[in-house]
Amino acid sequence: MVRLAREMARDAFAPMDPESAQFSLPVEKYVAILADLKPRFIHHPRCKELLPQILGDLGCDLTKTYFDVPRPLAAT
Repeated sequence: MVRLAREMARDAFAPMDPESAQFSLPVEKYVAILADLKPRFIHHPRCKELLPQILGDLGCDLTKTYFDVPRPLAAT
């Protein structure tokens, strides 16, 4: 999951380094990139595959474990 997050952040902030982009971008631009990146990561099919695997590795009984990714609220 970390690898997926790093790849997506790298792509979103390219050509800048995602770890230092906050220091060279205007706040509005940085926030806009994150506003797009966060839901794409949360809803990414690979993320949805990995989360149950992580929960299982942590000892959760997957037959008794429910996880849901909420949909973004519509702007009013």
